[in-house]
Amino acid sequence: MSLTTLENIIKPQRAARAAAIPIRWAVIEEELGTRLPMDYKTFVEAFGVGTINNFLVVLVPRSTNQNVDLLKRGRRELEAFEVSKREFPKYYRDEVYPSPGGILPFAVTDNGEVLHWRTAADPEQWTVTAYESRGPKHFDFNGGITDFLVALLTGKVESDVLPRGLSNIRPTFTPINMPNS
Repeated sequence: MSLTTLENIIKPQRAARAAAIPIRWAVIEEELGTRLPMDYKTFVEAFGVGTINNFLVVLVPRSTNQNVDLLKRGRRELEAFEVSKREFPKYYRDEVYPSPGGILPFAVTDNGEVLHWRTAADPEQWTVTAYESRGPKHFDFNGGITDFLVALLTGKVESDVLPRGLSNIRPTFTPINMPNS
């Protein structure tokens, strides 16, 4: 799916477009140790930092808000997952990035669910995995972030991990701050 499809569904506010600034992706990717999927980069550049339906936040590199910064929040989420994995290895089986195929967080919800990429050699082949808040239940989606958001917001996909009814309301995007490049 294209970003245009997602923009037609969400219709970002004018303020969000003003806040969406180019990010020095090469610097971010070097720090992370991997390239990032193009659909993620175009989403971030088009939308900036904000909430979808006042519920889901896509993490953005160098955000002035540490709670939505891809690098800082992502590290905290991976550390928490690793603790759960050590304490409950029977339930938390996924490897974490940078292990091959490891999960790497890219979004969070107000309920505490964490959306991850399931990393692969080619970032354009990364898929989405959503983990429930404080539990091992997860939902896998065979596609990237833009496809996942379109499917979620149009009701084409539902999971036991994310609340039902996200597609029952007119999708919105509300800016919460500006990223720094």
